[in-house]
Amino acid sequence: MKILIIEDDKGQAETLAKLLKKQRERQGDLDVECAPTLHDGISKGQMFKPDVTLLDPGLPDVSDWKESLNAIKELPRPVVVVTGLDDRDHQITLAAFMAGAEDVFHKPFCTTLTDRLLSAVTSAVLRYRARMGILANGTR
Repeated sequence: MKILIIEDDKGQAETLAKLLKKQRERQGDLDVECAPTLHDGISKGQMFKPDVTLLDPGLPDVSDWKESLNAIKELPRPVVVVTGLDDRDHQITLAAFMAGAEDVFHKPFCTTLTDRLLSAVTSAVLRYRARMGILANGTR
């Protein structure tokens, strides 16, 4: 599985990649690419062609989180939003789903949340493949 992480905090991106790789070891290969800005993420996504994109909406090259979520349509394949922004009123979660996100997770991560995130990522990829008529081996 190929995952693109769009996250401006390099430490958080690396931690998330390590947690996912550790959890995924039991299930098979995992290839992870990271991008620190939305613009870099869109460019990298076009070349890397991830199975799923993890998007932090609080990025330095956008004016606010709404701009990041509006860009979901430009990102390849399914998107799972991973945010550390205050979402007590659920505005970010609702906007993410309205923009087409498959799921929303809130930082920080723990082992239980990482398991749920990996499960959500796998489900998002399977739903996408089912919608697109793509078989498990990547063919139609």
